[in-house]
Amino acid sequence: MALSTVEIVAVVCMIEWGIIHVAAFFMISFPAWSDKLGASGAYGAYDLLLQDDKYKKEYDEAKHPRLSGKILWQHGFNLGWCGLFAGVGVPLCIFYENRMAWVMTLVPFLADVGYFVAFDLFKLGGGMAQAQTYIVSIGSIMTALSVHDHWGPLQSDSEFYITIILPSLLIFFGLLEKLELTDSLLKCCGANTKADYDAMGPRVGNEVLQGGDADAL
Repeated sequence: MALSTVEIVAVVCMIEWGIIHVAAFFMISFPAWSDKLGASGAYGAYDLLLQDDKYKKEYDEAKHPRLSGKILWQHGFNLGWCGLFAGVGVPLCIFYENRMAWVMTLVPFLADVGYFVAFDLFKLGGGMAQAQTYIVSIGSIMTALSVHDHWGPLQSDSEFYITIILPSLLIFFGLLEKLELTDSLLKCCGANTKADYDAMGPRVGNEVLQGGDADAL
């Protein structure tokens, strides 16, 4: 069955998002498994932050506890399967005109909400990673339009509006971040901003206990 232009855009967006996040699995999980957590390891995902030599030096010199990488391996694994789900599962749902196709986009969409909150609000990731916020949102909106086209008579108005408004909100907050208006929201929530972290300076004193000192704990 032929896909409409809207559906082609949705499929392309989901496949692109999927490829990027499968790649993120390899970039994060492989070094994390071996507890390589420096700027050239799992924390390399902070590509924009690590352009600052002060941060790069801090991450390279940090002493992490044993097994620290395993929770990051889990995170990378979750990015990988979300990528496969987005790049394979969602396009299949669109192709076969599945009633739940938009619901399937919630997996990559919500994963990217997490990225936006943890990375974009603190200016940690580069342009390619930041673009995924808009790509997955557009893919979700296009999928919603596809579902409405095939199943409109069975949809309530509120259902249709929700499927359009929810991903549009992420685009809206993404634009607020680009206009540097989200720091005010962080302060209202009592959270530190990127400027606050910059003002703190690097952490020091991460000593590794050995021998008798470790036994005394």
